[in-house]
Amino acid sequence: MNIPNLHRKIFYIGILCLFAKVGLAQNKIAPIQQKIINWQTSQELANASIGISVSDIQTGEMLFISEPKLSLVPASILKLVTTATALEVFGPDYQFKTTISYSGTIRNDTLFGDLQIIGGGDPTLGSKYFPEYNYFQEEWVKEIHLKSEIEASKQTKIVKIVPEIPNLELQNEVLSSDLNSDQAYVFGSPLEGRRIIRGTIPKNKPAFIVKASVPDPAALLASEFRKRLSANGIAVSGVTKYEKAKVG
Repeated sequence: MNIPNLHRKIFYIGILCLFAKVGLAQNKIAPIQQKIINWQTSQELANASIGISVSDIQTGEMLFISEPKLSLVPASILKLVTTATALEVFGPDYQFKTTISYSGTIRNDTLFGDLQIIGGGDPTLGSKYFPEYNYFQEEWVKEIHLKSEIEASKQTKIVKIVPEIPNLELQNEVLSSDLNSDQAYVFGSPLEGRRIIRGTIPKNKPAFIVKASVPDPAALLASEFRKRLSANGIAVSGVTKYEKAKVG
């Protein structure tokens, strides 16, 4: 659920996962090993956790491995892996699509059936960076606003959540702090309506914004679109249902 401005939070935990495959003979790997060790022990990475794996691209032989059992949070370098996979599977000309459709019949300007939003995994949908693709929603804003007390170490209060998410259960454990930075994190599993917010935010803030992921993007889209229809004088009856789209 992106919870917008709060300072864009990027989880820099000083972690780098590097997966490289290089065709090197074993007797040539020693100098590289030493360079990697020097890099790992540099002052700039003193507080970082690093995992490195180097293997021979032809034989698959593991040439160098560092901290193989260390638990690491994937770093941004993994975007290269996911991008390469998408290019391999879909090809460079593939376009993600979101389709608005319906089933049933239309009589006298009334649809007797279902209005359908068929998602295709479009990463630009609703993004403020791609306004040309935001054609059926005027605005996508995802926030959690917190109010902090004047003093530090006091319990904060949730002022509002934008947009409103149906059946969302929030457990707020965030405290006010003397630190003038956002140290609040939202924990929860995908498709689960329960979230726990922990950490701290600066004290004496009447509305401090914290970002988080949307538990169920499809459900939120359907809810917001339904509200938008009603706001434009289009009456909608019945319940909102969610199903996996059939491919092919």
